[in-house]
Amino acid sequence: MKRGPNDILDDTHPSQKQKIEKSLETLLEEVSAGHYQDFQAFLIQEGITKLALRRKARNIDLACLGEALKGTNVTALDLGNNNIDDDGAARLGEGLKGTKVTTLALFWIKIGDDGAAKLGKALKGTKVDTLDLRGNRIGPNGAARLGEALKGTKVTNLDLEWNNIGDDGAASLGKALRDTKVTALDLGSNRIGPDGAVSLGETLKDTNIATLGLEGNRIGPDGAARLGKALKGTKITTLYLGDNNIGPDGAASLAQNIPGTLLFEVNLDFDNKALKAALEKNYRDVFLKPYYYVTCIEDLPKDVHQYISGFFPLMNTFIHAEDGTTMTMAKKVVQIYAKKQPEIQPQDETTMLVENEPASSRQRSCSS
Repeated sequence: MKRGPNDILDDTHPSQKQKIEKSLETLLEEVSAGHYQDFQAFLIQEGITKLALRRKARNIDLACLGEALKGTNVTALDLGNNNIDDDGAARLGEGLKGTKVTTLALFWIKIGDDGAAKLGKALKGTKVDTLDLRGNRIGPNGAARLGEALKGTKVTNLDLEWNNIGDDGAASLGKALRDTKVTALDLGSNRIGPDGAVSLGETLKDTNIATLGLEGNRIGPDGAARLGKALKGTKITTLYLGDNNIGPDGAASLAQNIPGTLLFEVNLDFDNKALKAALEKNYRDVFLKPYYYVTCIEDLPKDVHQYISGFFPLMNTFIHAEDGTTMTMAKKVVQIYAKKQPEIQPQDETTMLVENEPASSRQRSCSS
């Protein structure tokens, strides 16, 4: 756009300043002193969207750092391996309001239970959807408090590997994550045994979690089998169980409990034919066949078809329908699938459909 003679360009705006030649250390010192312009100009001029400050933010005011990111295009902030205390984590969270940061990495920064809870509360009003808190000092109480604090935030991906959460903490966290937006939870290497894994699975029935990481724990073969049963009624489709001493017998027992879950991917540190076959069959039964039933309902409006087929495996999603028509149609689909009426069952597996097939071919495939 051309500027008129009366258009005055503010030469104090970061994008208009001369190229910043200062070191990052110097810029961070200025930020801590409340002077943001050169730091902001540097980030904008360099086109930085992912800002990594590992071991470089130990002596700065984190609230000031958050303020300094406003007006920049930084979406990922990595502050791993810094000595950030509990209050510092909370100040950082508050400072991120009004920024574009969606990914926040705070691994190995030594925050404990209080810091985790304070940080969770402080993230309300931010855009952060991915929170990495690996390798900290979060125990059972802190995990539960963090889960409660995440209500009202946008966090969907929560990584708590290498903490001290244990059996009791895992179950408490699962309960606390109800009414949050968390869909991916990693609790690897948290000293979780078979009882803790089962209790966790049972508490996840009322959450939105679809991906669960439990690698490097103490689940064992019996725990794996029982965990499979506990996951019935949850939304979990992907499960990480490597390095849990499960063994072939445990994998085979887990395979027997796959039906009735939404699981179609289980990652172990070895291959198991029985588990692989069970997962493949479950994928066909849970995901492909229901999609076929959806496409075979007569007079299904296009927008309703797209809505239900996209979310069909997650039955509870229907309660978020925007209008009565969609809600009625969604309920009809659930009823039809639950009854598995003969007139709409596919004759064989070759007639089952995938989402990228054109609508015309979908309709032609519905004849019985």
